[in-house]
Amino acid sequence: MHRKVNAAASVPTAVAIVSKRKKAEPALNSSSFLITCNSNKTEAALAALPGARETWERNIGAIFGDPYPLLKMAPRHEALGVGEFKHVPMHLIRGIEVDIAFETSDKFHRLHAHILVRVDHYTFLQVNLGVLHDIFRDFPDEITRETYVNCKLVRDAGTHAKVENYLSKRPAV
Repeated sequence: MHRKVNAAASVPTAVAIVSKRKKAEPALNSSSFLITCNSNKTEAALAALPGARETWERNIGAIFGDPYPLLKMAPRHEALGVGEFKHVPMHLIRGIEVDIAFETSDKFHRLHAHILVRVDHYTFLQVNLGVLHDIFRDFPDEITRETYVNCKLVRDAGTHAKVENYLSKRPAV
């Protein structure tokens, strides 16, 4: 007696096997950005404006208190077109740490801040300098409005450790 066996029912197909596997979690990346904000004001100029230094330091703290709006997806992200920038969806950010230190430079005696922003994330991202410049320009006080901002990606753990060590020796917010 012959029995007919439905081969498709008894042997899982490749599609069925693939669908049972868990999808791989995307790799968690960690990026650090060193942002320097220069007031371009000397201690003497700040002393002539009562409360100016404290206002500037408070404004810097407020801007970087929530750095999430300052981040953007990098244009090489596969979902985006060339030159296109978008805000990073919150679910792609695992955590953000911010360290801020203020100092007056030894050479030019100008007040500036060093901000180290460390982001744990699942995508390519950058600091959106255009948004950051707009935020500074919208402040009512002249010192904050005229602040020069520069941002550098801290590429390796050794440099990150040096920057953290440098910031730990400066007055923090």
